[in-house]
Amino acid sequence: DWAAAHIELLGQYTRRDLVETWAGSRFRLSLLVLTLMLLVLAVVSARAPRRGASVYLLLGVVAIFAANALVPHIAGAILLGTYVPGVATAILVVLPAAAWIYISTIGDDYVTRRGSFIAALSGMVFYAAVVGLAVRL
Repeated sequence: DWAAAHIELLGQYTRRDLVETWAGSRFRLSLLVLTLMLLVLAVVSARAPRRGASVYLLLGVVAIFAANALVPHIAGAILLGTYVPGVATAILVVLPAAAWIYISTIGDDYVTRRGSFIAALSGMVFYAAVVGLAVRL
């Protein structure tokens, strides 16, 4: 609803039809599904052996969530000069949780530093590619 209410402001920075997509119920449903998938992946990774593929996949997905916290939520709030939905969650939950997951998996020797770096880089590159594609389409 926030995106629909601020469509003129957001339209200055992105396409209007993209803003309409953000305001739609299908977008909200996709966010719910992605969050549930993250939860399932976290449970699978907690049961995985050290340095298992699912753990590195989880770190890549956590990097995607962290990148999403930075852009559009935090950067959007700064750029627009107004509250953007999700900015409080990004600052208070997503970024601290992502940092804790990375620090604890490395500290507990559950992943290698190199592997966690590659997972983070892969997640951020994937996120940037998807966002870039979404903005262009």
